[in-house]
Amino acid sequence: MNLAAIRGMVLQRLDEDPTGQISGTWTDAEVDAAINEGQMLMVLITLCLEATFAFQLAAATWNYNPFAQLPDWIAPLRCRMGGLKVRAARMADLDALDTAWRAKTRDAASRYGTLGWSLIYFYPQLKASGSVDLTYARSPVVMVADTDVPEVPEQHHNALADYGVYHCRQKLGGLELEKGLAFLARFFESSKQLGTFTRARALGERYDTIPVELERFDLSRLVKVRKDILPLLKEGAASAN
Repeated sequence: MNLAAIRGMVLQRLDEDPTGQISGTWTDAEVDAAINEGQMLMVLITLCLEATFAFQLAAATWNYNPFAQLPDWIAPLRCRMGGLKVRAARMADLDALDTAWRAKTRDAASRYGTLGWSLIYFYPQLKASGSVDLTYARSPVVMVADTDVPEVPEQHHNALADYGVYHCRQKLGGLELEKGLAFLARFFESSKQLGTFTRARALGERYDTIPVELERFDLSRLVKVRKDILPLLKEGAASAN
């Protein structure tokens, strides 16, 4: 499905007119933004999109901002240099290995790691500039044109429409938002299936970063209305009186 088709599904589920003949509560731009947000969230929690890039390393430099070379960066999956694997390591591991690791220089890097989202480091530093083949999880391209197609697998396109419905209902609040939670639950169920597939692939490829285990997360904490919120407590107190 393309963006126009998914938008039409969202508007139908919101009881709006997908042809645009009737002025509705939500604009096309607002629905498109919701669909793009849903795809980004699905990619973030499943790491289903990846790319390989020749990441440039400068001489005598150990830390880099990955966004300077990779604007679609999410997380590292695998790193190789000269065909050899560069192993992932935490800063604490490097401190234990070599207390002066930030100052060491050699011909090739043997360790790498990340700190937060915007720092990637290599040990040891290179004596001369070079590059590593960095396979990383990437973010999807934002859909703008009606003919743009989501980058997540086609069987999960319907879940993007579900997220769009949930997102659009947020601004209405109350019972309308509660109705939208069922669509959010379906979105996460689809994401769970995609995450399971991607996780198996990551383990098979021996990637350094694997998706979160959604199976162990209690989704009911996100998609069920709490019964102890104040309005319900007041209604219960009034009925008791």
